[in-house]
Amino acid sequence: MNIYKTLLSDTVMYGFVNAFTKLISFLLFPLLATYFSVVEYGTIDYVQSFTSLLVLSLIFGLDSALVRFFYDNDKTQNRKQLITEIFFFELFIIGVYLILAFFFKNKIVELIQIKINGFIGLVILQVPFILLMNFCQNILKWTFQRKQFLTISITYLFSLLVYCLLGVYYFKFDLYYYFLGSLIIQIIFSFVALLSISKWIFIIKKWIFINSMLRYALPLGIVSILTASYPFIEKNLVLFYTSEYFLGVYSIIYKYCFSILIIIYSFQIAWGPISYSIYKEKDAQKKFNSVINILTFIVCQAILIIFLLSDYIMSWFFVNKFNEMYVLIFPLSFAIGIQGINSILEASIHLSKKTNWILLTNLIYLVCFSSLLVWDDITLIIIVLTICFSSITKFVLTYIISNKVYEIKWDLRQVFTILLSTLLFGLSTLNKQTPSTMVILIAFVFNIIIFSLCNLKQIKLLAFNLINKKLF
Repeated sequence: MNIYKTLLSDTVMYGFVNAFTKLISFLLFPLLATYFSVVEYGTIDYVQSFTSLLVLSLIFGLDSALVRFFYDNDKTQNRKQLITEIFFFELFIIGVYLILAFFFKNKIVELIQIKINGFIGLVILQVPFILLMNFCQNILKWTFQRKQFLTISITYLFSLLVYCLLGVYYFKFDLYYYFLGSLIIQIIFSFVALLSISKWIFIIKKWIFINSMLRYALPLGIVSILTASYPFIEKNLVLFYTSEYFLGVYSIIYKYCFSILIIIYSFQIAWGPISYSIYKEKDAQKKFNSVINILTFIVCQAILIIFLLSDYIMSWFFVNKFNEMYVLIFPLSFAIGIQGINSILEASIHLSKKTNWILLTNLIYLVCFSSLLVWDDITLIIIVLTICFSSITKFVLTYIISNKVYEIKWDLRQVFTILLSTLLFGLSTLNKQTPSTMVILIAFVFNIIIFSLCNLKQIKLLAFNLINKKLF
């Protein structure tokens, strides 16, 4: 199998759906951020972080366990058994969650630092349907049911966009009706998604794999909860040390920087099945290293573009809601980008099945992030710079561990060079009033030169093949 051709085609295909869905999300972002106040938009983003934390807490690493065991079994019946066991186990978890959540909903309102008591029931109900939709989309992705995956992903977000457009321009809805409409759309599409994977689910008479998957999932579950808790902790720290207004500002910037995930998510969706199908091949190490080099180069260039455009986009959409907050954009987008690249390194740890090491790297991240508490005056920029520093530390540690625990070895000289050049050029502009176009363009060209020199042989071969195709 030509993994580069497959990876490219799948990345482009999934990239299209991701680009389309992220485009819809990006259209929703300014639509909601300009319609609602900064404080109200911060509430929406806070609730989304909270529900994500709940969803990943309920899944508890079972989605990752399913993927790992799915590719260890070649027989279709065994794969159906795996999917069915996870499905019914998650239904049981959802049932327990709903009982506990509604019983303790007043306690939840007290614990959360932002006012959502008017629609706490809607927030609680969102969680099981988001979980079901995510489960179904993962099955469609890992079983290569591309058409169904694309259809559900696109139509879901398109429906949400249409509802928000009607709500903003015709019905003048408030936060309650925003969450109510979102819940109704999630309920509809969760049932549509369940129908799309119905052929993989049957009534089981005996549980075969669940114990093994739970043991594998345990450290991953803790990792999932930790990972999902980071944005939630960050937002709570912003709330505690600043105000609801600055939480809204942070949420808007964070959402803008998240546009880099169009690239990362598209790549991860395409790379996941390929990596599990080729890791036993003789040249797997070469392919893994080549892939991370390419991804790092693309992500770093995207970070620079996002930073360069930030002054124009932010002043266009949020002229009255922003005041020189662009300085947060580079360190935050760099942190998001390096976290995406880090997931490729974690593939080695997943393949070794020593997932407790992933738990360790996340705990180290949490310790690094907690170091911001030593500051007497914690501001938004200190929080963001600490996130960036913690992400870099986690990346380096994951690199060291992954090289120790699995036979595939990473050679990241090129990766570290491009990351370092991007980081230094980006940070050098943070004392300016606006992003320095010249410095960013120099960094952009410098990265191209580094990548070209490191991959000169492959570029020549590619050019030779392209010329031959044209001539013959």
